[in-house]
Amino acid sequence: MSKFWGALVVLTLIVVVEVFNSSWPAIIVGAIVASFFSGLAKSARESERIEQQTEKDTAGTSILGLVGQPRSPTWSLSILDLNRVPVFSLFLRPFSVTRKLPVQNPYKSVGNLWAGAVGESYTIDIETLLADAFKPETPLIGLGRPGEAIGVGRIDTSEAQWKSEIEKLASAAQSIFVIPSDHEGTKWEINYLISNHLLSKTVFVMPPNGSNDVQLDWEKSRSQLPIEMPPYSKDGMLFRLSPEGKVLQFETLSVRTTAGLAKRIRNISKANKESVRYKLSDQPAFRFLGWMASLTILWPILVLLALLLFLLLSAVLPGLSI
Repeated sequence: MSKFWGALVVLTLIVVVEVFNSSWPAIIVGAIVASFFSGLAKSARESERIEQQTEKDTAGTSILGLVGQPRSPTWSLSILDLNRVPVFSLFLRPFSVTRKLPVQNPYKSVGNLWAGAVGESYTIDIETLLADAFKPETPLIGLGRPGEAIGVGRIDTSEAQWKSEIEKLASAAQSIFVIPSDHEGTKWEINYLISNHLLSKTVFVMPPNGSNDVQLDWEKSRSQLPIEMPPYSKDGMLFRLSPEGKVLQFETLSVRTTAGLAKRIRNISKANKESVRYKLSDQPAFRFLGWMASLTILWPILVLLALLLFLLLSAVLPGLSI
């Protein structure tokens, strides 16, 4: 539904600008109408995100139950293959960064000129973008409280069980993504990865555009963890380490487009290339071309809508003319 309301925003803007030649009365009424539809688009997009997150959380919990089982006759969730251990990637981070790593939202590209962008906010959490880069059938999952954030599929755990669950998940994951920190839980996780020779499939994440707290925590962690960590950069970074814990490979953590992010994840991680995705319709170039094409293809429809809108405006604002 968010795209439906977004499409109405786009049509309203086109009618006001192209048909009514941006006259002030039309601009005022158009802005009111567009704002109303925009609010509905944002509300619908939030509901869609929550529904998708519920599915991810359910998948994460089910995956934990399946780890180590090559076949499960009772498995019923359609996104995973019955005939093999589920393919997934694991996300480790200090819980303190949850919902605190905003970056520019690439889904908002071209703004209100694209129906799918209208319902999006201007910023988005880097965790959400990383999770979105993985297909639903090969998800990115981690421990946490289901429903607490939009991002990786969350698995509820307890103080007594979380370490054993991390051990099972880390061993079975095709790749592991870690936001390093000297927080006790994350430090234990990193030491576990080192001692169990799992660094080869681990990607460390330097969040871009971090707040002062994020930057200070990063610099502090550089001297507290048994791995090499590059100095903090606002550009962010994905990097892999050698078995000795030295930086082996790195990629700038670009979030300007989802295609760019997917490319960097594929380059740096052990994740199967088929596990990572992006949508062509989310790319700025595609949206710009789509916008230009819509002006030609939808013109007859827009003319009809413009006439209907003009009749409405004429009733509200006597003396209005095209």
